[in-house]
Amino acid sequence: MYSLLISFVATVAANGVRIFVSAHLWNAHFYDPWITQEGMHRLAGTVIYYTSLLALFFAVDSRLGARAPTTAPLFWYVGISLGVPLPGLILSQGTPGFAGHAVWVMAVALLLTAVVHLRREAQDSHRR
Repeated sequence: MYSLLISFVATVAANGVRIFVSAHLWNAHFYDPWITQEGMHRLAGTVIYYTSLLALFFAVDSRLGARAPTTAPLFWYVGISLGVPLPGLILSQGTPGFAGHAVWVMAVALLLTAVVHLRREAQDSHRR
């Protein structure tokens, strides 16, 4: 029961933050050919959703006293955000833009995972 409640609250919070940030970024005046409104929207969404998943992962991890691999959220996020739509894309002979979306998602998720992993390793070596 607690898992359902925690996941529901976390989902509503992450979506609320994403909507708030995206609405403000959409009307910003710093876009050019290198970063478009759509690109910033995708970047913000990926960062917010994946960071929310990481925060929830570490909160539960520390509460339970477990030491799960820092790559676990990466596999969850990529599996859901890219793996779930894949069968539909294969059946419909693909969707233009999915490859670009997949590259963005993977790049951001890998970067954030590397940062978290390096930070955790540094904390662990500092404690020794």
